Amino acid sequence: RLDIPEGYVEAFPTSSVRTVVVQDGGFTTMVKTDLRKKIGENMRQLKRAHILYSLQVGKELSELDLPRFAFLPESIGAVYSTGAEEVGMIVREMSPRPIRSTRRRLIPFFSLFSLERDRPADSFLLCQIIDNLLVGKTGEEFEIFEEKILKPYISSWAYLLLKRGFSAEMHAQNTLLEIDNRGAPKRVIYRDLQDVFVDPELREINGLSADFNRNV
Repeated sequence: RLDIPEGYVEAFPTSSVRTVVVQDGGFTTMVKTDLRKKIGENMRQLKRAHILYSLQVGKELSELDLPRFAFLPESIGAVYSTGAEEVGMIVREMSPRPIRSTRRRLIPFFSLFSLERDRPADSFLLCQIIDNLLVGKTGEEFEIFEEKILKPYISSWAYLLLKRGFSAEMHAQNTLLEIDNRGAPKRVIYRDLQDVFVDPELREINGLSADFNRNV
């Protein structure tokens, strides 16, 4: 269990090299860990400053209630320190904020255009979602894609940047599509608050504080 600092907990990999899915005590969460390896240009470490930054960004995003955007909150952080060394982790919830009362499912964006490993002849999941919404109609595929997915994606990214001064890295790993029980897209979901960068000039224009400790 996550609340007992001994033993092991079963975890499942994700597309992120240092984030795993954990099912513990009836709850499903993601755990982002400290990885002392260089991936790309940077070491993927989690220190106290990183965790405080995630909490700060998440607090501001939780005040938003946009019709087609939500985010996965990083609600718990823990740091173990000895001397000058710090090792941390972040627990990310799987329920997007704002919370909606109806049951919904999340699909990573990269899964929308990936081949099914065991059924490679199947059409892309994105095409299946659009076909499901057509209900026998033809010739409206792009209109559905534009209205249900593309516009919510672009407008969410643009709002965060232009109105909040947050440049979110909404690539296919960090972005998820929320669908309802009928398979209809409802919201664009963003994950990984560590990948939000702050533009102090845009925040000043919008009367917002730029008092952040990193990613400025």
